[in-house]
Amino acid sequence: MASHNLAGTARLDADGALRLELSGRDTFGRILPRATEIAWDVFPLALALPQSGCGPYPALRVDVPDSNGQPGGRLLVEVNWIDLRAWAKGELDDGELSLRLRTESYIHPEPVRP
Repeated sequence: MASHNLAGTARLDADGALRLELSGRDTFGRILPRATEIAWDVFPLALALPQSGCGPYPALRVDVPDSNGQPGGRLLVEVNWIDLRAWAKGELDDGELSLRLRTESYIHPEPVRP
């Protein structure tokens, strides 16, 4: 993620899904003005991981600060890996993919640190 100027962590959830938790800051510590849009920005990054010998995964979850919510608010965006690959191949457009995304807002007691 650092090569894309994104600060955060990556881990596997218990169900094998890849979770990218982004701090909402860049690698220099500056706040990103559009943190909730970053989920879309990391989709291509996640899709490149199998070329490095990682994945594929059943799903991708991107956890970002929710700029529209309360302090400590987070937005979790989940997409099925098959749908994500279809989008990358042009088989789904942005609108079709957005209909297949699952989103959830929640409050995290502490900020995510890279």
